[in-house]
Amino acid sequence: MCASPPARAAAAISVLVLLASCTSSSKPSHRLTPSAPATGTVASGAPEPRPNIVILLSDDQAFRIFDRDLMPNVFSQLVDQGVDFTRAYVNVSQCCPSRSSILTGLYSHDSGVDSNTFHLDGQNPIRPTFPAALQVAGYRTGLFGKYLNSETCDPQPGWSKWVCTDAGTEVNPPLNIDGKTSTGQGYTADILARKAVSFIEDRHSPNKPFLLYYAPKDPHLPADDPRDTRAVPDYKPPSWNALPDPGSRPKWARLPPLNATDQQVAERWHRNMTRQIPPLDHAMGSILDAIEPVARDTLVIFLSDNGFMYGEHRLTSKNQPYEESVRVPMVVRYPRVLAPSKPFVSDALVSNVDIAPTVMNAVGIPWEADGTSLLPLLSGRASRVRDGLLFEWCQADNPHDSCQAEARAEELNAFLLPHYWGIETERYVYVEYATGESELYDLKKDPYEMTNLAATASAAPLKSRLAGQLAALRAPPPEPGTTIATGPSGSVSVSAVTFEFFSQARTTTFRCKLEGPGQAGSWSACNSGTQGYSGLGAGTYSFTVQATDAAGRLDPTPAVRPFTIAP
Repeated sequence: MCASPPARAAAAISVLVLLASCTSSSKPSHRLTPSAPATGTVASGAPEPRPNIVILLSDDQAFRIFDRDLMPNVFSQLVDQGVDFTRAYVNVSQCCPSRSSILTGLYSHDSGVDSNTFHLDGQNPIRPTFPAALQVAGYRTGLFGKYLNSETCDPQPGWSKWVCTDAGTEVNPPLNIDGKTSTGQGYTADILARKAVSFIEDRHSPNKPFLLYYAPKDPHLPADDPRDTRAVPDYKPPSWNALPDPGSRPKWARLPPLNATDQQVAERWHRNMTRQIPPLDHAMGSILDAIEPVARDTLVIFLSDNGFMYGEHRLTSKNQPYEESVRVPMVVRYPRVLAPSKPFVSDALVSNVDIAPTVMNAVGIPWEADGTSLLPLLSGRASRVRDGLLFEWCQADNPHDSCQAEARAEELNAFLLPHYWGIETERYVYVEYATGESELYDLKKDPYEMTNLAATASAAPLKSRLAGQLAALRAPPPEPGTTIATGPSGSVSVSAVTFEFFSQARTTTFRCKLEGPGQAGSWSACNSGTQGYSGLGAGTYSFTVQATDAAGRLDPTPAVRPFTIAP
């Protein structure tokens, strides 16, 4: 389960200050440096309000069960008014790692969360989330559904409204509402959607922008919402229960065929999980209807946390490096950048690590991470944001190999999945295993990944090139970046302040200094990712933090946060 971290000190801030001075404005070109927020001016000439943010996250929804018939609301209100990304992937195809990447913008080897055993809290240095940063910046932040795999659903930092459930049922679920437990009456997706709509329509904070994170456990098994009874065609692509050319496959994947009973189980899972999608779409539609009055000022992102396999390659569940596991649906709508009358489909390579940078780019808060903002794709300033995309499994170098120890009831064929890392390109997918084995597929000619080219002589130059690209993706940046996630800005009326900050790699160390009345302004180590000061008097201060990577390279442009303590 995901345990609650210790309470963190929070300082009041001026909501009129958008943290524009968090970092130096001059950054090396390799970094993610958000451009000016995607805002303009209204007719009066005043700046537009800060955008609202809505994340709609499905659970275990394979990209092959994402279509207009199943999700008419998402298609009519998002796909038909935004960008449908047909080549979207997750860094790790599993709940906790994927959701950690969404909330931080970090690869799993950098977040420290590479399985459901390790969670985002308790990491050292800490891994701040963008909701926590938005809350400190004056946003109302609401979570409705599943956080990581928080079975007890204890409230986490960064959320002003917390409605959590991770129940093994879609009917009458247990809820944790702001720390108090109760039992919901009805269907989980609808219960959470109604509470999300109430959050949107809160009349007590009409001038505050909001972040809404809607993440019900649909269509995740047991998929027991009984309302949709449509006939679901069998899903049996060429890779279903197939093992072509076993000699070219890595040893872990040389599996026996699914027996008749297991085939029926996989078919039932596919049928039931597909039937969960229409009720989920209806619930999401109610949320999209509720934000219609502020739609122009709202960035909406829909995606799944990972895919799911229903017998392809004799496999079920997720975690594996194949397309059905790591590829997900993703749609983005943001009318300030892309007019709803000009939707389009993009085959650019995008990832769940891009969510946090995209959100923070829209808001105008620097957020240096492993992902990159997708706003240039929406605006038409770019047609690609990368040439290759990283996915991986069990790469965080945790003290023990928890990835292998996890019991996963959704796997009908027993196997021991080695650590791996891989790269998706426009045409090819290449995977390297810790065993020394590899896989290489031409997705244009072989979309179901039936023919492994890794050992063929003709593919040797291609394999060498992809191996080089993969190594570059796995390498740390040429120099570390530093981001201040939370802490005071503008004028505050407190004498104690706390800052949270991060750099991409977990091996990074930090040094901090505070300049101002009564402060020497000298550097001191602050390697936990958090630094506090107390007993401060009135006056103007400047907090600086600088990262140093494992090679001893300093961030040449440390992050700086000025603030004033009012008399």
